[in-house]
Amino acid sequence: MAFKKIDGKKHCRHRIEIIETREFEDTYLCLSKQELDKLPEKGYVTIVGSRSQFGLLIDRFSK
Repeated sequence: MAFKKIDGKKHCRHRIEIIETREFEDTYLCLSKQELDKLPEKGYVTIVGSRSQFGLLIDRFSK
């Protein structure tokens, strides 16, 4: 999935926005500072997880 880094918020200081996908439109992922620092400003990540009634449960992701 394509992503871009965006500004953090109070409960999610280090985050990326998932873009170019209809299914996960307006989706943000909170990351640790170390994970965010390893990523470029924008690019692609592979996300492995499952869907629940509350949204997407992510098992892992990689760049």
